[in-house]
Order: sequence, then structure tokens, then C-alpha cells
Amino acid sequence: MNTTKTAQEIKDFLVQLAVNDKLPSDLTQLPVEGIEQVLNESIKQFRIDNEENERIERASIFLCEGELSIKEQLALIDAQAEIDDTMTLDNVHEEVIVWEKVEYSFSVRSFLEEIDRYLS
Repeated sequence: MNTTKTAQEIKDFLVQLAVNDKLPSDLTQLPVEGIEQVLNESIKQFRIDNEENERIERASIFLCEGELSIKEQLALIDAQAEIDDTMTLDNVHEEVIVWEKVEYSFSVRSFLEEIDRYLS
């Protein structure tokens, strides 16, 4: 989670309250809804980023870095899943490099099921 960005967004929220003359002089009366919204958005983005990192980490067990990063290869695989998820993983694109020990053992669907299995 990017705490600096979150802190800046909370600060911006408070500044906007002050500019609009809605910042209470008694800060115990400060409405928490805006801060709560900023925090919830930050947590949501953290979860999205974390899930993407977990997918990349799991995919890296089966894919090898080459001209394309694991993240870029995974994007090609995800795009292929939208077209035809029965295709053999090795045939998705010439730059998708499957680890030799598992070559031709995954379809796009079975690969994505495997790497997404433990995601929330």
C-alpha cells in the first residue's frame, strides 16, 4: 500500500474541507466518511496490486523471462483466454516461454486455473 499517496489524499480531503469552510474548529466533530473513503480506495487498490503480484509470482513458476517479462506474457495469455482458452499454452505467442519441464502440459484455461487457484 502506498501510504504516502494515501496520506496525501487525506491531506487533500482536509484542505478541501478548509477551503469550503467545512472544517470544524472542534476536530472531534470532523466527519470521518471522506477519510474512510480515501482509506477504502487505498485498501482496494492494494488488494488489486497484491493479487496481480501473486499471479505474476505463481506464473513465474511455469514461465521463463525472455523478450517479454512474466507480466507481459501473462497479459498475452489472459487475452488468449478471451478468444480460445483451449489453446495449448505454448502456442499462445512465440514470446510466451514455458518452462521446459512443463511444456505442452497446460491449456490456457488449465494454466490460468492453476495460477489463480489460491487467489481470493
